[in-house]
Amino acid sequence: MSRFLREKFPRSYTTFQETVGLLYYEFLNLGPLARRISEKRLHRLELVCQHPYEVVKRFTGTGLYHSIAPVQVESEITELFDVARKLNPKVICEIGTDNQHRFAENIQKVP
Repeated sequence: MSRFLREKFPRSYTTFQETVGLLYYEFLNLGPLARRISEKRLHRLELVCQHPYEVVKRFTGTGLYHSIAPVQVESEITELFDVARKLNPKVICEIGTDNQHRFAENIQKVP
């Protein structure tokens, strides 16, 4: 049902989510609980899934975290995971450029 509403009424759905989020997080102080539940779900998926992108695709959190979804093209993010696995960096910083395809251009410049 929420997927239908999100697709058919994106602005109204976003407003609804923000309102519900404020009620839960600010007035009922459920933010830390929702975050903890979401983190546990994420860690369980990390143990079960073979590839990091599978974790991203399958993850559903609680509260505001339930709507987290990947927007990256699977082949692009898979390539990033492979490069990161080979280089084994201590820190990774990703700058999102949704629908701008700059990631593909930048990953080709990696030595």
